[in-house]
Amino acid sequence: MKIVILIGFIAYVNANLPLELNGLMPKYSYVHLGPYDAEVKIGNLSKRYPTLDGKDLIASRNARQFLEDSRLLFKYGFYTLPPLDPYTRDYMPTFVFNDDIQKLKGYIQLKDYNATGLVKFVQNLVEVRLKTGRLDYALNIPELLVGVNLNCYVIWDDRIPIHIEGRLSLALEGIAVLGAVQTKPTELNNELVLQLVGQHTRIHISDVAIEFRGTRFDIMRSLGDSGTSGTNLGVPDDTYTKLKDHIDNYVAKLVFDQANEILNGPTVKQILAYLLHKY
Repeated sequence: MKIVILIGFIAYVNANLPLELNGLMPKYSYVHLGPYDAEVKIGNLSKRYPTLDGKDLIASRNARQFLEDSRLLFKYGFYTLPPLDPYTRDYMPTFVFNDDIQKLKGYIQLKDYNATGLVKFVQNLVEVRLKTGRLDYALNIPELLVGVNLNCYVIWDDRIPIHIEGRLSLALEGIAVLGAVQTKPTELNNELVLQLVGQHTRIHISDVAIEFRGTRFDIMRSLGDSGTSGTNLGVPDDTYTKLKDHIDNYVAKLVFDQANEILNGPTVKQILAYLLHKY
């Protein structure tokens, strides 16, 4: 999995192939890296009381039904719900390598993001706890295909400049997500809307496959320019762990912020009216 995280150091690069700036790469050309696990926490959750009461059960059932019905909206979106399959963004927030990541400084700019496959999610658990505003969930996504253009510039060990620009494609197989979110009523435009204030998530991906095409990564030239011939570019475990945590939290924050943008539309009254509707 280090190849995914340290794109600038050990990315699989085809030097003489043109950039493919739109769409995803053919899957036959991917390099398989194996499983990946992540656990991310944003904010706090209320206690998960064990027994759902009658209203909780109705709300949970209606929430599950809403998620099933929402598949029809994934292609075009509706109101504050953007199109989710494919999910596209012209620009993503710049990923910055912080000072607490040993020997690594720089940034990655991301644009022309595209992801497909979310519409095929499978629900395993949806529990709504109305008393505390907590929602627990578990779901599977058979396959998620992701493509993004990146411009990566990093300095390794304060001596080795590395610049990579190209198209990164990922094929994520067998995604299992287990988590919970905490909501809180918040005033917006003189109305109360729900906003996420907590999100705890565990993710397991059975296999990650990667393809990168673009600028040639010439480590020997980088070593020559820096005057550090023979420098060991092996990634220490603590550096890898810190960088992985930063990337996991970066992705979680994107999901967190997107969810809150969606929740900015319906009011608390509208959500409760839907969740407590008895068929």
